[in-house]
Amino acid sequence: MEAVLDGLEVPEPPEDAEDDGSAKPIRLAVAGRPNVGKSTLFNRYAGRRRALVRDTPGVTRDRLVEEVEVSGRRVLLVDTAGLDPDADAGLPGAVQAQARVAVEEADAILFVVDGQHGVLPEDEAIARTLRRSARPLVLVVNKIDVPAHGARVGEFHRFGIAEVCAVSAEHGTGAFEALRASSAAMRSASPAPAPGGEDV
Repeated sequence: MEAVLDGLEVPEPPEDAEDDGSAKPIRLAVAGRPNVGKSTLFNRYAGRRRALVRDTPGVTRDRLVEEVEVSGRRVLLVDTAGLDPDADAGLPGAVQAQARVAVEEADAILFVVDGQHGVLPEDEAIARTLRRSARPLVLVVNKIDVPAHGARVGEFHRFGIAEVCAVSAEHGTGAFEALRASSAAMRSASPAPAPGGEDV
């Protein structure tokens, strides 16, 4: 049998698998404002080019879902459109609403920011919203492409997020360390109910 999430087929465990909690996948949303490298990070985790990657904000309009295994646990990675606190009408508003639903349905969140641009007001607004969700949260400071960029990470500690990871999604540096950090954060998370109140 197969479960369907947002139109994507995800294999279910065999019927004779033990239901010890580990068989149920955890949903991990990759969130942040537009054009910070979320899709590049998602593609690296997926191992293939699933999400469209361009230098134009807002090119990811639909949620993409990929199942991966993290520390022996099934994880559904959800790549969202960039969260824009000001988008509230038309197609941009609909895209943002979908992204917010993905975050609301997530068991944990990878919050991605752009280390080259530094802290922006939009990042601070999104950080406040994500902290209020009370879900396990890992801050990923992306585009730390060379060691000299490492000093840029410090300013993001103002968000008050305990787990902060420096990453280069483009080169892969630190990417899987961030995923493992999210796995550790998710150990206390229970899978969120699927839409309609049923488990995926």
